[in-house]
Amino acid sequence: MGAPAGETLATGFVPRLRYIGYIGSQARAVALVLLQDEAQALAVGDSPRAGWTILTITPRELEFVGPDDISRRVSIEGEER
Repeated sequence: MGAPAGETLATGFVPRLRYIGYIGSQARAVALVLLQDEAQALAVGDSPRAGWTILTITPRELEFVGPDDISRRVSIEGEER
């Protein structure tokens, strides 16, 4: 279990991210997020901040990895777990 989103780790900053919506089709999934209080639409492979990459998007969960190579998951309308 990682540190809550928005906390500083020994290896760097974890962005404050809230997963608020999902848009999906057979070809592509898009996560609607609030990242540092800024609305963004992100797809797998996107890098919303330097060193951070979106790994997976499901209707229930978003997974991303940071520059520390630790993957984190955020549940839709919830907090990181």
